Parts: sequence; C-alpha cells; structure tokens
Amino acid sequence: MEEEVGLIIKPDQLIFLQNGRNEAFKHLIMVFGVKFDGSLKALKFNDGEITEVKWIDLKVAWQEKIENPEKWGGGCPPEAQEKIKELLGKHLIP
Repeated sequence: MEEEVGLIIKPDQLIFLQNGRNEAFKHLIMVFGVKFDGSLKALKFNDGEITEVKWIDLKVAWQEKIENPEKWGGGCPPEAQEKIKELLGKHLIP
C-alpha cells in the first residue's frame, strides 16, 4: 500500500476477503480490504500506474469494470463486495 498509494497499513488492519487464481498468468491472488476514511488527497501516486481515484458505489464500480475492462485493474468482485457489506453492517471493521 505504501508503494502504490503512499499509505502505511499494518497487517492487523487488513481484512481477508478471498483467495483466487488467474490461470492465464499463473497467479495466485489474495484479496484484502482495509478501512480508509481519509481524504483522497492523502493518497500519493508516484509511478503513473494509477490514473484516477474516486469514491464509487461497489455495484457501479463492478458494472463499469464489466463494461470497460480495459480501463480497470484488479477490482473487487461481487463476492468480496458482499463480505464488505456484511462487515460494515455488523460494524466489524475497526
């Protein structure tokens, strides 16, 4: 997180969401979430890989990724979105 967006995140702040695989690239994937309620202005992008950051509804984000996959990187699949909603609903995110 520090390299990508300039935030220092401690391991105990991470919330495991899911495992996955990308057979085409032979990648194993682990998806984690972290509570962030700071300003988007606090994020720093030094390498040019990230072109835009904005708050967006999870359903809208997923639909945009389906419609324009070339504009999106990883993303948050619907299964992980449901887990996030459950955690938020139960106030389990510290």
